[in-house]
Amino acid sequence: MVQDSTKRTGGDQPRISVWRLSKWMFFALVLPCMLAIVFDVVANTWPYGTLLVACFAFPIAGILVMRASLQELQKVIDEVAPETPIENLEIDDETDDGIDYDLNNDSARNPT
Repeated sequence: MVQDSTKRTGGDQPRISVWRLSKWMFFALVLPCMLAIVFDVVANTWPYGTLLVACFAFPIAGILVMRASLQELQKVIDEVAPETPIENLEIDDETDDGIDYDLNNDSARNPT
């Protein structure tokens, strides 16, 4: 019973789909290493095949799981804090606090 990451659960909060990350970890790391161990035992080449597969599986699994976790995090960020287009921002030009914020102006550095 796994919930989809697009559905809302609990306190109506967005959640990261751990199942998706677990699938990437299983198919990219656990399954290849298990198959390499079985092959090594059957072919009597222990531990060379497992070492060879592990040298490739660990970095690939790290990249794939990190990429999937960043995508899940981006979904949560987009839902919690959606991006506001610049055209929709309200800018109040009438407020003047009397401070000159131009750093290239000498009077701003040395008020006399």
